[in-house]
Amino acid sequence: MVPEQIHQKAFLAAYGSADADHISTYLENGDIVFECRDSTQKVHRLSAPVMGLGPHYVRFEFATDDSGAYMSLNVNNTEADLRISKSALNLFPDTELFTLGADSRGGNGAHFYIEQHYFVGRTMNIAEKLGSFHYFQRMMSSASRCLEFKPQSYATRQPHGLVQDNEEFKPVLKAWPLPSEA
Repeated sequence: MVPEQIHQKAFLAAYGSADADHISTYLENGDIVFECRDSTQKVHRLSAPVMGLGPHYVRFEFATDDSGAYMSLNVNNTEADLRISKSALNLFPDTELFTLGADSRGGNGAHFYIEQHYFVGRTMNIAEKLGSFHYFQRMMSSASRCLEFKPQSYATRQPHGLVQDNEEFKPVLKAWPLPSEA
């Protein structure tokens, strides 16, 4: 059973402030969306369908320099959406401002399960990308733990890791793989 989303835009994660220089990931109409709001408030968006409970491997990338911009959304080791532009992407998010499970204000959360996430502050080479996917495959084929985020659950980055002090909003640790009735 796939968790039902109660918000039209059900947020998985957000980097940066709520306004400009912001990166967010959310579920909308059966798609996973990677959205960047740059310094000039221009919105750049990639999307791809996600089917079933998963697990799903998802990788978002963006890079920019004076010659242009590159944005990629990879789902289950397939380039699902790709943008290459001749104009630079004016995006400078504060990656220390991070919310997992909701938008940057702690609202509009998605219901999902996550094994792990990480941020790389540079473009990965092909060997690193493949290594990341193969690591995901190994992790999903063995017993481990995951976090369940319900629409009210979220955590924010603090100096000592992701934190949620309020019991009402904490994600729940679960055994992986999930029981078939999850």
